[in-house]
Amino acid sequence: MNIKFYMVDVHACGVYRGELVAREINSQTTHRMDCKTNIMFSDYPGTNVMVFQRQNKNLESVKFANKRGITTIYEIDDDIWNIPQVFESYGTKFIKPESSEGIMRECDAITVTTPELADVVREHVPGSLVYVVPNAIDLDMWDEVLYERTTAPAKETVTIGWMASQSHLMDVPIVGEVLRDLMVKHAQLRLHFIGWIGVESFMGDMMRPFKDRIIYGDWVPVSQLGRSMSDFDIGILPLVDHPWNRSKSELKYLQYSALAIPSVASPLPCYLRAMGNNPNTGLIAQNNAPGSWYSLLNTFIEDREFRRDMGAQARKAMYLNHDIRNQFYNWLDVFEKVRKR
Repeated sequence: MNIKFYMVDVHACGVYRGELVAREINSQTTHRMDCKTNIMFSDYPGTNVMVFQRQNKNLESVKFANKRGITTIYEIDDDIWNIPQVFESYGTKFIKPESSEGIMRECDAITVTTPELADVVREHVPGSLVYVVPNAIDLDMWDEVLYERTTAPAKETVTIGWMASQSHLMDVPIVGEVLRDLMVKHAQLRLHFIGWIGVESFMGDMMRPFKDRIIYGDWVPVSQLGRSMSDFDIGILPLVDHPWNRSKSELKYLQYSALAIPSVASPLPCYLRAMGNNPNTGLIAQNNAPGSWYSLLNTFIEDREFRRDMGAQARKAMYLNHDIRNQFYNWLDVFEKVRKR
């Protein structure tokens, strides 16, 4: 097969859903997969499969591919029909559901990251052929930082890290006061947020007394993310029970675990599934209750060996179940099934 994958970006989901998959297909099989950001007329001759990631314009390109007998697949990893109000700019700037639906209907199949998102897609695009292809990661990308972390001398400080974009503003109340109380209790505790603009975006004045113990970092490309997270001792994964969040994948959990960082997570489907299938690789806050969050995080802060052991188990689970070198065939299976249909 000759496959073209049209990425929506070259630094985040485009890498996980396209670039890493292409690398393994090209290195381990006789098939060929190329990742691109623009559709060219020269792409069509000799191509068997075209994958359109989060496209909301290029409908005519999909129709042209179909007329030439090329298998077309729409790839999506977010519930674009339930974008939270705090993240409205995402919808207005990048995704228009009505436009995306038209392209989905034209494509032969749709790929998604989770069963929950598959159900949402089927609701809005009835009769569509939907396949769930879970995320996988490139462990080689994280190994250098992992080695440095596991061989470094013990620190006096403990850092709780959170990778959180603007959409997570609605999730802040779950952990805001909990983190404040933990900062009061533990003088050695530090916070490191990646994706936040400034202290005002995180509970305003609540965290101002601890400004010297908090780091706010910008988003970085996937290739640099491990280095940015290198000081994390504990990763948090708070999600309020909202339709947008219920369709999310466990990608952040995979990223934490790649560096043997143990996680505390909300009891939403993606994390219940990930940690349920891999016991002792993370902790779930019961009912998303502040008391449960506080207790679990406090245990991690106070018990260095416990968090290191759980982090090691999480890393092992990544190697066994989520390494792209072993998981890329999930994509090949989908490409072949859709072509046969």
